[in-house]
Order: sequence, then C-alpha cells, then structure tokens
Amino acid sequence: MSLTTFFSFVLHSISKEPYSSDLPANIQICPS
Repeated sequence: MSLTTFFSFVLHSISKEPYSSDLPANIQICPS
C-alpha cells in the first residue's frame, strides 16, 4: 500500500490540490 500512498503523495504534491489535507493523514497511517 506504501506504493499507492507514495504515488498519491507525489501527484498531490505536484497538483498542490486541497487533497494535501488527506495526504499527511495517509502518510501517518502508513509511515513506511
């Protein structure tokens, strides 16, 4: 699942969308 989180993190980071709020939450759940 870390791969999906990483992908989302990069995509969101580049998109700089409001999803960023969900990003940190997902990372905390799977701090690989």
